[in-house]
Amino acid sequence: MRVRHKEAEEVKMLNSLQASHAATTWKIDKEKEPLSINVATFQRQLRKLKFSQLIEATNGFSAASLIGSGGFGEVFKATLKDGSSVAIKKLVRLSCQGDREFMAEMETLGKIKHRNLVPLLGYCKIGEERLLQVNAPQIKRILETLTWWAG
Repeated sequence: MRVRHKEAEEVKMLNSLQASHAATTWKIDKEKEPLSINVATFQRQLRKLKFSQLIEATNGFSAASLIGSGGFGEVFKATLKDGSSVAIKKLVRLSCQGDREFMAEMETLGKIKHRNLVPLLGYCKIGEERLLQVNAPQIKRILETLTWWAG
């Protein structure tokens, strides 16, 4: 019973947060790229994060915490209670994927380690929201490389 109460509180926070931000429209690129993973190894299990922790870590998903955005969502810099610096990606709902499928996919992706992939550290699923946790320093290096490459 206590778990449902906590989840209800987090859904209320989510609804108030959504009401305070303007809706964003995203443009989706229709080009398809070949999918290829050469030699991937499997790592540890993912952290299941609480929405309230992510709100606190990103200062309520404030504009000051926003470090990037794109067709699949926005990325926010966050500092967790343990002091670790991470990036939180708020995904745009693109498919009718069910909860079970999303969670199974996250568990699989969290175990994959490859030099061309930023490792997934954790995720949060609350209501319609889907959030991913990745290593912030790696995201920063990628953004710097892309900025340099674009010239």
